[in-house]
Amino acid sequence: MDLIPNKKIYLHVGLPKTATTFLQHDCFPLLERVHTASLERESDRELALFFQELAYANPSFYPLDEKRIELAELIKQIESEKILVSCEELFGWFHLNFANNFFVSETLKQLIPDARLIIVIRAQADWLESAYKQTLRQYSSETINGFLRYAGGLFETRRLLPGRPQINVSELNFQTYITHYARLFGAENLMILPFEMLSENAEGFMDTMAGFMDTRFTNAPVQKTVNRSYSFITSYLALFLNRFMINEYHGQGVVPEKPFHEHFKARRERNLIFRALSSLTSRLNLNYLLEHILDRVLYLRVNFISKKKRRAIFEMHRESNRALEKEFRIGLDGLGYY
Repeated sequence: MDLIPNKKIYLHVGLPKTATTFLQHDCFPLLERVHTASLERESDRELALFFQELAYANPSFYPLDEKRIELAELIKQIESEKILVSCEELFGWFHLNFANNFFVSETLKQLIPDARLIIVIRAQADWLESAYKQTLRQYSSETINGFLRYAGGLFETRRLLPGRPQINVSELNFQTYITHYARLFGAENLMILPFEMLSENAEGFMDTMAGFMDTRFTNAPVQKTVNRSYSFITSYLALFLNRFMINEYHGQGVVPEKPFHEHFKARRERNLIFRALSSLTSRLNLNYLLEHILDRVLYLRVNFISKKKRRAIFEMHRESNRALEKEFRIGLDGLGYY
């Protein structure tokens, strides 16, 4: 039984590190006659949280029938005929090597059989560089070789160490993921865009996306950098300092993520001064100091993945990227995929 009649549902499923925050903040809200939901938009977090919950669900305990009804109730509250949900976690969590991609995509098919998917990909070596820098912002002190599982001139592809941000580089095969999406939803219901197109031809990128949803942008989105990665200096400072932070990666650290915040928070009802200090210290963490203070004074770009590793990653995925282009005609020619 179709619980969601007369609605066109579009799912922007990632990848992460492909300008997702920029799209959610500055692009999707400008789509004409499209109701957009993402965790970045306070007005409709409940619908976005429904999909984020799926992204982190245990397959053995996911109550599919109950979730169908719950989703239908959320959708019925929306008047628009077209609904766009943006949740990059639906592609999978890269710290888990996207291992849950199969379960999430199969469940999406059960929940919304007629959904249309928007997928933004990025050349593997560039994506890995950006993903690694993101782990530094999340207080990891994993080295680039540890993250890539690289040792002795080779990438380890058999196993990953649990509890650490690592990637099986061989499994960053976009053809495998997208072929699976096409089998579930139909190739005609997929819009696959290369991240590189956004910088080379932003207007074409936006027009293609809007055309897929049969709409237009009410105003031209202003392209800007969001969530800029750490610079050369702050990257290496973070790599060193993160090992001392008390966080999800280093529970045995000695420095709280937000020094003094809990002290002032516990006393915030005493007077206005404690409330102000509680609010101020809620933002004062290592990320803020590195990104908003030091990087604004001096910003020098850094690449952690060497030319030798980049060449090896390129060679590993060249043929699958070429096959992906041949099958889906994404427009990857000249963008560094093969």
